[in-house]
Amino acid sequence: MIYKKVPIVEIDLRNDRFRISYMPHRKRLTESIHAIGLIHPIILRTINSTEYCQIISGFQRVQSCIDLNMKQIDSIIYSSDELSDAKALLLSLHQTVTSRAMNLIEKSLCLRKLSEIGHMEEATLITDIMPLLDLEPGKKIFQNVMRLWELDDHLKAYIVENNVALSNAALFSSFSREDQKNLFDLIIPLRLGTNKLKEFLTHIDEIRHRDEIVASQIIDSEMKTILADQNMPTPQKIETIRKRLKEKRFPALAALEKKIQNNLRQLKLPPELSLSIPPFLEGEKLKVDFSFKNEEELREIIIKLTALSRQKELETILEML
Repeated sequence: MIYKKVPIVEIDLRNDRFRISYMPHRKRLTESIHAIGLIHPIILRTINSTEYCQIISGFQRVQSCIDLNMKQIDSIIYSSDELSDAKALLLSLHQTVTSRAMNLIEKSLCLRKLSEIGHMEEATLITDIMPLLDLEPGKKIFQNVMRLWELDDHLKAYIVENNVALSNAALFSSFSREDQKNLFDLIIPLRLGTNKLKEFLTHIDEIRHRDEIVASQIIDSEMKTILADQNMPTPQKIETIRKRLKEKRFPALAALEKKIQNNLRQLKLPPELSLSIPPFLEGEKLKVDFSFKNEEELREIIIKLTALSRQKELETILEML
C-alpha cells in the first residue's frame, strides 16, 4: 500500500467493479472539494499487466474532481496481491456506511456484488453484512433486498427518489418487467404515500394471482382515462382508482354495496336528511346527517327519523350490513 497523488488519466474510469453507489447526491461533495479540497483520499487497486488503477472507493470524489478540472488526486493504492475482491468490496462498504446512509438499491447492489464477486456465503451476508446495511438480519428480507437490483431502472429511481419502504419495493419485484412498467405509469402521476402505495400494489397483486392475468389487464382504460384527466385533482384520481381496484378485488362486496345504495334511494329521504354507508362496508353502522336552523325544524327531523326507522327498506339495508 502506498500513498501518493495519482494523475486522473491513470485511473480506469470505466471500471465499476467495486461501485456500490446508485443515484448519489454529488453536488454538496463537489462544492466541499472546491471550497477546502479533498479531505479523504480515494482508494485504488492496481490492475495487473496495465498502467491503470481501478477505483475501490471514491467514485463520486473522482467525478467531482473531474468536474473541477483537477488533474491528479490524493490516493491510497493497493496491489492486487494486497487486496482481494472480497476485501476490496468490504473496504468500499465500510467507507460508505461510515460517511452516509445507503439507499435500498445500493444495499441490494452491495449484497449482490459481495455474493457474486466476493463469493461470500449467504449466511455470512445475513449475519455480518445486513446489520452494517441497517437491515434486519433474516433470509426473507435478504431475498427481498437482493431482488431489488433486478427492477426496471425507472422503478429503481422511483424507489430512491421517494424513499419507498422495503415492504413496498419488494412488492414491485414480484411483478414481471412488463408489469413493472405498467405499474410505474400508474403510480408516478398519483404520487402515492406509503399506505396507499401498499394498498394499490397489494390489490393488483392479489387480482392477478386470483384471475391469472397481468397488470396491464387490471389497469384498464377507465383508470387510464382518469389518469389523463387534466381537470381532476390528484386526490380525487387516487380515490376513484382506489375504488375501481377494490371493485375488481372484491366484486361480491362491490355488488352488495351497489344493492344497498339502490335501497337507500328507495327511502326517498328529504333534502335535509341523508343516510350513508361506510365505503366498501368497512363497518357495520349507517351514518345519518341532517341540518336544521331552529327547534321546530329539529322536531320535524326527529319525526322523520322515527318514520324512517319503520320503513321496510331500512330493515333490508340493516340486514345486508
